[in-house]
Amino acid sequence: MDKAKNNLALIKALDVVEAVANGDRYLKDICSRLDIPKSTVHRILLGLIKANYIHEIKDVGLVLGTKLIQLGHLAEHNLPIKQIANPFLRHLAAMTKDTVHLGIRERDNIYFLDSVSGERHVQMSSRQGTCSPLSLSITGKSLMLDMDRDEWLRIAQSQVAPQTNSITSEMEEYQRHGYSYGHVGYEKIYYCISVPVRDDQNNIVAAISVTTLKEYMPEDRVNMLVKLIQQSCDAIAEQIKKAQQIDLYHINNL
Repeated sequence: MDKAKNNLALIKALDVVEAVANGDRYLKDICSRLDIPKSTVHRILLGLIKANYIHEIKDVGLVLGTKLIQLGHLAEHNLPIKQIANPFLRHLAAMTKDTVHLGIRERDNIYFLDSVSGERHVQMSSRQGTCSPLSLSITGKSLMLDMDRDEWLRIAQSQVAPQTNSITSEMEEYQRHGYSYGHVGYEKIYYCISVPVRDDQNNIVAAISVTTLKEYMPEDRVNMLVKLIQQSCDAIAEQIKKAQQIDLYHINNL
């Protein structure tokens, strides 16, 4: 009986965390969403705040705490997406002869997790292991596709304030296409196409890009590359799903 009560308490605590993650900032909002007594939610929140899973900020309300954010980053990095994606990146680079990058979101930045160089005489240098503001990278913008306009504005204003209107109009166009594209580099001599990798819940978990000299990017090739990159993204997503199912199987059989 005690074990059942403990399990129920844990589920309620996780429900409270999820409610805060979904934007419920005050006790009454959480109670309304979960239909749990106020005294129970209050007790759960006290424990979560003490453990740094939830923070209470004046004039803002309840937000996810640093401990939960740290665990999220650990979970992200423990997911073997780099190992899963690498063979597909290599195959894509061999087919296109261009530089291929894999990026994941790190707060308001993109972290370039992996890259494979192409075979052309002039190549985009590898950015593996580096971070860049989301809105200053074509690959980063691919990771922003599912955000709403307010989030685009928030990021753009903090990263490229003078070009805020341009960034949001670009994102609306990218969102319609389902991928991002454009010239990159200080002299705009390169052209990049990026497509997001989505999990089985259709959430964006990473993005793949192909970058080459703009002279190698006629319009017909752009359309062909989008299809190739999308195929790679779909294949990676399928392998991630299989890896997660294997992990879940092991957990259920502990």
